Amino acid sequence: MNPPALNYRFPIQLAVFIGICACLMVVVAGCGDDPEAPQSGGTLVIAMAPDTLQASWTLTDPGGYQMRGSGPDTLGNMTTGTYFVFWNSVEGWLDPLPNPSVGDVTAHETTTFTGEYREVPPIWDTFVDIPAGTFLMGAPESEPGSDCELCTEYPQHEVTLTRSILMQATEVTNQQYVDLANWALGQGYAQADESSLWTKLDGASTKLMDFSCILICEIRFIGGKLRLVDGGAGVNPDNPAGNMTWYGAAAYCDWLSMKEGLPRAYDHSDWTCNGGDPYGAAGYRLPTEAEWEYACRAGTTTGFANGEITEPYGDYDPVLEEIGWYRGNSGSWSHPVAQLIPNGWGLYDMHGSMLEWVQGYWYRFDADPVTDPLGGTRAINFVVRSGAWSRPPYFSRSAFRLPQGTDGSGLDYFGPKQGFRPVRTQSPGSGNIR
Repeated sequence: MNPPALNYRFPIQLAVFIGICACLMVVVAGCGDDPEAPQSGGTLVIAMAPDTLQASWTLTDPGGYQMRGSGPDTLGNMTTGTYFVFWNSVEGWLDPLPNPSVGDVTAHETTTFTGEYREVPPIWDTFVDIPAGTFLMGAPESEPGSDCELCTEYPQHEVTLTRSILMQATEVTNQQYVDLANWALGQGYAQADESSLWTKLDGASTKLMDFSCILICEIRFIGGKLRLVDGGAGVNPDNPAGNMTWYGAAAYCDWLSMKEGLPRAYDHSDWTCNGGDPYGAAGYRLPTEAEWEYACRAGTTTGFANGEITEPYGDYDPVLEEIGWYRGNSGSWSHPVAQLIPNGWGLYDMHGSMLEWVQGYWYRFDADPVTDPLGGTRAINFVVRSGAWSRPPYFSRSAFRLPQGTDGSGLDYFGPKQGFRPVRTQSPGSGNIR
């Protein structure tokens, strides 16, 4: 007896059906995973030099997107549009420029944002030891350019300074001010908005720096912190900082003291320095007017530390040309610090460059010898020394002095040519020049 015939029709139909389904599933699943499938966004690459820093950054776009990260990174399929990369500060390094970096991400293209950090130049952190000593303060009446009626550089008189000081070798730079001010903001010692920076210490709210300037304003408050910007001649981290009031210079000295664990010199409620005794302050402060001129002269008695002034009112003085930025050689803008020769004690840009705030109020000289002078007692005008990059040669003489605020703006006066350098008192007696 033969076995019954088997009906294979149904199993074959089922197998064909299952196979078709499986193929469809493979095709459908494969659509989403196909690496060759087109994408609508672009690739954004964040690079930095040196990449060993692993510096942190914040990525934003005008629509409110925000992402934080650190070190180099590659971000794929980013929505097209304009992006900003804000580079965060790294101790001992200059922030990348520009900051923030701005670029457009386009479909199917790669856009790279590169943050290039530079080490802080050693000279910026150098303080020169200025020995105690005696000198003749003021100008002889025979010195060309000393007949400035407002300046009152006469009579010359003997001044004795009993304490040596440490003085910064350069004027405080844009980058230095930005870095320390941002540190102070983070500590709650200061506050800022788009118009100005002000102190928060001792219950005070005195204006320290103004950001409302249209031209020659190289520091602004952007994205929650102070940043370097193009004020008309590029972004200049190495140039001396300007547009701070006298109080902004004094506050910087206090921030530097607090960051180094030293007592601060100034009471921000009335801005007295060490209770009226600046020479006895343990922290950083502004130099007194006598300290500034003594350090500028560096043992000399000539109009400039490197020789006599010959062309007080013109656009060229061959002696000043070597040591200071002024109207004849500046090109109508400030220059990076420490580019010209220093004086005999290793201080740069004491002639020209920026008008420098000093400790104490304006006063008129008399002929009597004096020890550790404090300056004026009437809070009418502060004093600036040094000269300025936009002024004729006579402004840059060692004896040049100018009351600041006589235009009616008061003691909170500021301008693009006002800078400073901090000092700190050493122990009594002579120091070693280095």
